[in-house]
Amino acid sequence: RLHLVPLGHDPRPVTTKAGRQVRERFGINRSFVLAAGTLEPRKNLPNLIDAFVDVATDTNTQLVLAGPTGWGTTPEQLLTSLTAEMTDRIVITGQVTIDELAALYSEATVFCYPSLLEGFGLPVLEAMSYRTPVITSKGTATEEVAGGAALAVDPNSIKELAYALRTVLTDGRFARELADRGYERSTGFSWNKAASATVAVYRSLL
Repeated sequence: RLHLVPLGHDPRPVTTKAGRQVRERFGINRSFVLAAGTLEPRKNLPNLIDAFVDVATDTNTQLVLAGPTGWGTTPEQLLTSLTAEMTDRIVITGQVTIDELAALYSEATVFCYPSLLEGFGLPVLEAMSYRTPVITSKGTATEEVAGGAALAVDPNSIKELAYALRTVLTDGRFARELADRGYERSTGFSWNKAASATVAVYRSLL
């Protein structure tokens, strides 16, 4: 009675010019950690922000939160306890276009998605398809989607999140290997495959 049909993603081409323009548009002037999705409690952004604060100074990075405001939290609430220096390091873009998101994925040094609950976790697949190393939540649907091609950590542990961020940000060789594994994993998913699998379910019931 249950048929699993994974979602898909088909990456969009991103030019060097598009990457530069999206950086200028959002005030991104150094390497950055990207998180994408609606701002809401289950995305676990306070823990991500605390982990980022732990690594920001010695890694000279920014944190970019891309996506619309949802419910249960606001950009102001996320930043309220931070120093002015840390607030300046965090960019909250609001809703972005598909092309802007593609450019952000391509430009990011690491994509961190420590969500507490997902049905699938499409942003993880999207980031991997742009050959961006991914950190995500252990024991969740996003770890299953990543299939061993992402660094999985306890999303409730700020210490683990910070350690994972620092590792990817400072170990270039490891980051490249993780990015390559993620990209290879992403090639197994596409909207054509999702559509074909859905059609196959219908046919099996006729």
